[in-house]
Amino acid sequence: EVVDYAEEPDRPSSPNVLLNTFAGVLAGFLISCGIVFLREFFDTRIRDEEGLSEYFNYEIPVLGVIPSLEETAEDRNPKRSRQRNEKR
Repeated sequence: EVVDYAEEPDRPSSPNVLLNTFAGVLAGFLISCGIVFLREFFDTRIRDEEGLSEYFNYEIPVLGVIPSLEETAEDRNPKRSRQRNEKR
């Protein structure tokens, strides 16, 4: 006696590509956000004068500051820099 005859499914039951793709993108996003958060949380570098006073919990005199060198496009192109200096 046969209880039920086998029926062929309309689509495969596994793997669900759309669900796996969504889960992979979500997991990648959450892991990368977690890594960024942890790196910032455990970063103990002092970056400015305010960070110095926060690190030592009191105001200390700043003896000097190293300026940030941000190179512009004109600084990288000597021809433009020369033209700019000739106009002065």
